[in-house]
Amino acid sequence: FHRSHKSLLYSNRMIYSPGCPIIRRDDGTLLEKPFLVDFFTSPAPNAGAIWRNQPQEGEKIVEVLYNRGAKLLSLATYHGCDALVLGAWGCGVFRNEPSIVAQMFADLLLPQGQFAGRFKKVLFSVLDSTKEERIFREFQSRFLESA
Repeated sequence: FHRSHKSLLYSNRMIYSPGCPIIRRDDGTLLEKPFLVDFFTSPAPNAGAIWRNQPQEGEKIVEVLYNRGAKLLSLATYHGCDALVLGAWGCGVFRNEPSIVAQMFADLLLPQGQFAGRFKKVLFSVLDSTKEERIFREFQSRFLESA
């Protein structure tokens, strides 16, 4: 599908994978008893490639992030998920601006947001290999105080 559509914003299509077994701990050792989680797969826009190859699409990135983020959270709500682990969606190789991605999730999840209070727990797993921890700090500044 994606190869036939040339936009680097990619599509709003999502994959819901319910009941996937988790068999290992973070350190790679096997769990005594596996547990099940649901996974949602959704592409972030490829901002770096957009600005290089399709700059006319660049102004759509923020709107796509907000719409796709709301759709992802709607899907999680629909399927009865009460806890989420989210990431810094597209802030690595895809070069989405961390401040925009963090603010999008804050606008949707924090008080006054469309999904405020819908989930018992929301965690962010943020991989940040930058020396300044810029990606991590954007999420920390919006969510640590509200924890």
